[in-house]
Amino acid sequence: MFTRQLITGLLLLALSSPVIAQQTTSFEEADAKSYALYNKASWQELLDYGSGYLAEGGTDFIYLRLRMGYAAFMLTHYSAALKHYEAVLKKDSYQETAHYYSRLCRIYLNQAEQAEW
Repeated sequence: MFTRQLITGLLLLALSSPVIAQQTTSFEEADAKSYALYNKASWQELLDYGSGYLAEGGTDFIYLRLRMGYAAFMLTHYSAALKHYEAVLKKDSYQETAHYYSRLCRIYLNQAEQAEW
């Protein structure tokens, strides 16, 4: 009788516990991987990796966004690059690299008036 209750209890405990999700990538791993892809000039792979990392709830940090923005810029995806640079500027409004490339993106997108701001 006791064995039956024990087995039933363990079974209920196992079924009621949450499903263990895949462990998310740490900040350090994401920084190292995105930096390696940036140095290899693997632009599309960098964009895919960064998007996946952010989608899984990873830490949104400035250097990742700068790298993703530059990758999009190099692939001539200027509106996507601009979104990344604007995300950087929301966190650090004095980031000179983000200002420079967002201005270039706006010029290439024929938004010259906004580029001068």
